[in-house]
Amino acid sequence: MAGPEVDIEALRTAAAEATHAGKDLSLHATGRMDLDSATGGLAGFSSGSALATAADRWMRFTSDRAELVRFIGDRLSEAVTKYADTDNAAARSLTDIVGRLNEVTTHPGVTPA
Repeated sequence: MAGPEVDIEALRTAAAEATHAGKDLSLHATGRMDLDSATGGLAGFSSGSALATAADRWMRFTSDRAELVRFIGDRLSEAVTKYADTDNAAARSLTDIVGRLNEVTTHPGVTPA
C-alpha cells in the first residue's frame, strides 16, 4: 500500500515563498507613515478620528497576518528538514541492507556482523 508522498523541493519552495510573503506583508504593516500623514491632515474633521481608528485596526490586522504567514513559513521549513532527515535515514538503512546482502551473496556461509 502506497502512502502519501511529499515533494520536498515543492515544500521547500512553499516554505520560502510563505516566509517571503510574510516579510513583504510586514513591510506594509510598518508603512504606517502614509496613513499617519493622511489622518493628521484630517485631524480637524470628524472623519479624521474615524480614519485614524480604521488605520490603526488595519495596521494591527496586517501585522497579525504577517506574523501568521511567517509562522507558517517557519513550520513548513521545519517539515522540509524532518522529511529530508527521514529520507536520508531511510536511504542509509537501505544502503546498509544492500551492502549486507552483497556480503552474503559474495561470501556464502558467512553471516555479516
